[in-house]
Amino acid sequence: FYHLIFMKTPNHYVVKWSDDRKQARVFDKQEGYSLDLTLLKYTSIEFCHAAFNVADILNKGESMYVTGRPLREYDPDIRELEIDPSLLYIDVGAGLGVFIPHVVRCSKGQAKVRPIAIDPVNYELMQRMLVYAGILDVGDQMKEHLKILIDRCEIMLDSTKVQLIKSTLEQSLNSNSHLQGVADVVIDNAGANHYAREDHEHIWKLEKQLLKPNGRLFSEVVKSSGIYRPPN
Repeated sequence: FYHLIFMKTPNHYVVKWSDDRKQARVFDKQEGYSLDLTLLKYTSIEFCHAAFNVADILNKGESMYVTGRPLREYDPDIRELEIDPSLLYIDVGAGLGVFIPHVVRCSKGQAKVRPIAIDPVNYELMQRMLVYAGILDVGDQMKEHLKILIDRCEIMLDSTKVQLIKSTLEQSLNSNSHLQGVADVVIDNAGANHYAREDHEHIWKLEKQLLKPNGRLFSEVVKSSGIYRPPN
């Protein structure tokens, strides 16, 4: 399906295009990440899609994609949350989704505490690959979409705005005792179950450890058998 077009600086990147040039893949041979782009050059930005395959995190050779969901694609209970700058929000398996940048923007510099993103992905690497993809012939709409994702990486990597914990949920709880019982709101929009293959009820137990006694958990687990949410 893909055929090799060229390799260029940095020399550990390989770029491949589909025969109709509506799809492209940027592969980092050193880190094992691939950035897959779906290009519809003459349609609106909503139809542009970029996702990272970060199978190396699982160390099982399985494909796992990190996506950049806009707010409209989150669970309704999450996207309709009214952001309160006085509350602490944690996004488990944040990826390139908009929720944490959304919290930062809504807080307008008035947040009493920085939101926390828990995710083992390499944001620095993803940002570099997104910037590189932007110099390819991917069309103006895709370039604009890439800029949005680059900006999200910038926010996630800004320690004055976000507390970024680069590990899985279970590793984060084991290594950071201060996370126990700190969050007012924990969200997981089909994120953590990618990294933790245990039963989804186990994931919810871990996520509840992050919450204050009166905290709220919004978690969605997607599996082949269906979509699961914790009981109220």
